[in-house]
Amino acid sequence: GNLVCGPSFNKGLNHAATVLGESAAQLVQLVKDLKTFGPNGLERWTTVLKVVEDLKDTQQPVTRSNIQREINSWPGKRLKEIFAEESIDYTIAMMLRHNWLPPLDKP
Repeated sequence: GNLVCGPSFNKGLNHAATVLGESAAQLVQLVKDLKTFGPNGLERWTTVLKVVEDLKDTQQPVTRSNIQREINSWPGKRLKEIFAEESIDYTIAMMLRHNWLPPLDKP
């Protein structure tokens, strides 16, 4: 399935443009990019983002292996095929390419 925006979404974007000014264009682009991920990709994206924040909060190095290790430690995630190492590597690469993540720490 594809990500579908609700009926008030464009109204919200217009409001964001008023509040954010030029930064609103970045928000619109982010939403367009996220739509291409689909539901599974968005679940990976939000999970990776959460894990990166958790690693930073606990002052652990933010590396691909630490991200995958943390995801694997979540019982519900470990069993899902969408969290396989290849899928997480792809998601991290996409997030880095779009500057949604800062550069990772050296392993």
